[in-house]
Amino acid sequence: MDSSTVPRDRIAKLLDIKYEALYIEQRLLEGGDVDKGAVDEAIAGLVERFYRENGDFVSRRQYETARGSFEYFVVLLEMVLARYREGE
Repeated sequence: MDSSTVPRDRIAKLLDIKYEALYIEQRLLEGGDVDKGAVDEAIAGLVERFYRENGDFVSRRQYETARGSFEYFVVLLEMVLARYREGE
């Protein structure tokens, strides 16, 4: 897909994933009584959704790396978002 034809809906969905990821990260940074298993599951779900909705900009290898690294996942989010915004 050409980034110049990216619908605003795809950008909105990507931003939704980004904000959910940042919310989860904030909960982790605050510490306290956080269920690590539930957090890991939530992140895995976001990575899966991200790949499903943006697989045309992300390779399978990048997806698999993002599954194991939250920081890399956030970098991928930003990379794809920048590509989408170039097409606005």
